[in-house]
Amino acid sequence: MSGLRDLTLKPKYGLGDDFLNDVYVPLLGRAIRYTRAVGYFSSGGLASVGSGLESFIRNNGSMRLMASPVGWSPQDVEALSGHREIPRELADRLARSLITKSDIERDHLSVLAWLMREGRLETRIIIGPNGQLFHQKVGMFWDSRDDAVGIEGSNNETLAGWDSNIESLSVRRSWLDQEAWFPATIAELDRLWQGSSHSRSYSLPEAVRKELLKYAQHRPHPIPKPVSKSLQLYPHQQEGCDRLLAAWPESRLLADEVGLGKTITASAAMQALQAQGKCQRVLILAPANVCIQWQEELAEKFNMKVPRLVKNYLHNVDGSEHAAVNPLNEPMLIASWHLMRQPTWRSRLLQGPDWDLVIVDEAHHARRRSPGSDLKSGIRRPNQFLELLEEVLPQIARTLWLLTATPVQLHLVELFDLLNVIKPDSEPQSSPLGSWFKFERFYTALAAPKSDRNWEALGMGVGETVPVQLDPRKYSELKPFLRRQLTGFGRPGRDAVQDADTLVKHELQEELLESIRQRSPGSRLMLRRTRRDADMQGAFATRQPSKEAIEFASAEERSLYQELDAFLAGLWAMRHGRDKGFGFLLSMYRRRLTSSWQAIERTIQRALAATSLPDDEMELLESGLDASMSDEIGSGGNEEGFSTEEMEVLRCFAARIGGAIRGAGDPKISSLVQDLHTCRLQGRSMLVFTQFIDTLEYIRDTLQSTYGSQVGTYSGQGARLFEDGTWTPVSKEQLTLALANGEISILLCTDAASEGLNLQTASTLVNYDLPWNPMRVEQRIGRIDRINQAARTLSIRNYVMLDTVEEQVYDALRKRIRVFEGSVGELQPILGEVEDLVTGSTVGNVVRNLDSHIAAMGNTGKPIAAALRC
Repeated sequence: MSGLRDLTLKPKYGLGDDFLNDVYVPLLGRAIRYTRAVGYFSSGGLASVGSGLESFIRNNGSMRLMASPVGWSPQDVEALSGHREIPRELADRLARSLITKSDIERDHLSVLAWLMREGRLETRIIIGPNGQLFHQKVGMFWDSRDDAVGIEGSNNETLAGWDSNIESLSVRRSWLDQEAWFPATIAELDRLWQGSSHSRSYSLPEAVRKELLKYAQHRPHPIPKPVSKSLQLYPHQQEGCDRLLAAWPESRLLADEVGLGKTITASAAMQALQAQGKCQRVLILAPANVCIQWQEELAEKFNMKVPRLVKNYLHNVDGSEHAAVNPLNEPMLIASWHLMRQPTWRSRLLQGPDWDLVIVDEAHHARRRSPGSDLKSGIRRPNQFLELLEEVLPQIARTLWLLTATPVQLHLVELFDLLNVIKPDSEPQSSPLGSWFKFERFYTALAAPKSDRNWEALGMGVGETVPVQLDPRKYSELKPFLRRQLTGFGRPGRDAVQDADTLVKHELQEELLESIRQRSPGSRLMLRRTRRDADMQGAFATRQPSKEAIEFASAEERSLYQELDAFLAGLWAMRHGRDKGFGFLLSMYRRRLTSSWQAIERTIQRALAATSLPDDEMELLESGLDASMSDEIGSGGNEEGFSTEEMEVLRCFAARIGGAIRGAGDPKISSLVQDLHTCRLQGRSMLVFTQFIDTLEYIRDTLQSTYGSQVGTYSGQGARLFEDGTWTPVSKEQLTLALANGEISILLCTDAASEGLNLQTASTLVNYDLPWNPMRVEQRIGRIDRINQAARTLSIRNYVMLDTVEEQVYDALRKRIRVFEGSVGELQPILGEVEDLVTGSTVGNVVRNLDSHIAAMGNTGKPIAAALRC
């Protein structure tokens, strides 16, 4: 277990700091002994102690708690004179002070009650010197190495006290602070506990003890030990788990970057809630190709056997299945949100029983069909998935956890929509979530340089407005605004102004800004960690990307490519805007054109046989279709199709492509075979990604004669291994183990594997073809660039055909935004629109169009970065 020395702590915390999550919870996560002197013995005072204790309990910790009674008069205190125990009348009053109607306070009190029942919590009632009520606020934490951290400050002992940003707190560390504070403070706490000539100490009356223990009735261990010995949460996962538990039953957006283990964090928190008796019914909604992984990981890591709904059947983790008569009556269920967004299932969800918790994975697919156009036209067009989140899930779920590594794909409004789904009912209309205009204005102001700071817009973050003409550099004008901000910034009824003349000085503008940021919707409702966070440094391998430029096998093939690409670009220019289904079809053709001749030939042959798009939604998704597009074209074809003349042109192209396939060797395959040979000599395993199942099957069939059972595949059709002369379906777990054990050294994947599959035992990745949306590239790399990747370097080899749109896109993005070297951050809205931009570009103008687009976006990323910093 990590010790207290492993924490990064400041000596002083004040305005703008998050005491609960930055100080209190991390300290408890590493402590085994804890002594705390609080202000008041009441439901609110004790609940503030119970907040965040889950990780402390996991460490088998024990604590001592000292408190002063609330609401006692001087006469009550005088009545204690000469008594060694608290009289019955006063004891009954203490017991009544523990009664609360707050669900959150009851939850936190139940943790303390459980500790008391287990003999791990001792409590004393303290009357201070000269009969005064005890108001000292100090805490001491010890870890297994006997290191200690002491905290003292002005935090009000209410549930809001530790969650406030406007009090002060001092932190001392025994291994750094050389003064006598630690021995003196420990001695003082011992004297208070024992009672002395200056104070009186009383054991907890039996009536009070019984009242508190009521909260522990039938309560199991709050945090069960991991079922699997192999499961050990990383610090950021444990922190995320603790924050989800502390926020319960409020909803949250879990937005850790790719590779940080959001599924594990959410699953651990869910299991803890179930063990506490707070959460019985759980519905997990995930993409169709990720549902199996949820089922297998819950079984393997948490010993939870959860059925998975596939059409009208329930599939169990052991492979058995049975007809789903009333699947929504299951206490726990995994289902595809592709299925649940359909009108029939939406109706069944609304008519069925409610859920304590609904977890939605890959929630970024829930968005407006065209965010930019929606905002310009004023006509909002959510896709079916976003409609499910907005109109159905809030009615059937007590709590929602939305999971995504990319809460912003195209536009900041996507984060606005997701946060509005999970915002509490008490969220005021005046907050930035009250309207898109307020939200954009607030985060633009938060990201603005000091000279352009819009205090009127920032005031919305705390329900306060400022005259536009206010110049924040003028102390006399800034002072009253700051005083109002600081006084009303915390919970209702709080007065946090300690010294107004000090707090409102000009130097504290940045602290005020940070304080506003901490209370912003993103900071309150979203949990996001990046690999650049301090405790993740050194946990990831170094990426080594390279461009593998591949020439066409002949001048005839190059000419064939150029003619067919120009034909498709011309069709796009004529049809764009009239038929989105046909536009997608053309985009798919152009991408297949640089993937493999086999892929484009099969696509044209299908078009010649039937002029509609495939009906199977999984085939559309397999082709790189975004979830928002599948709403419009997933269940039918395009309206116009190809004209008779266009079909004749395609037929001629098909004949020429057939000649190219039968002609000279394939230079892409030759490069792949050479890279495979090098990998095997180095003892590395390789992932090969392609966007299309046609290309995957072509590579598979080509490699099989040489590599045989060393090749595995994963696509929307599931995992396959070559066993006994045939391609056999296997589970994700079997495929992952085969790769880890060296039974296979080559895994061929479509983008179905880019979400929800952990393949960190491989250390070389080949992009056989490149998606035009760089976010998809990052998701691919995220399969191997994870926190438990054993290799220190990752080879990322990007195959691009020379003199093609694919090469132009790669070079433009590599030079301008270096997408392949690291995770995508504030450039997400720029990257998200690349795919549409490239689809309408010719080979010659891709770079120019990209440059114009990036320049036009300008500072778009700054408000995004401000919103994602939480």
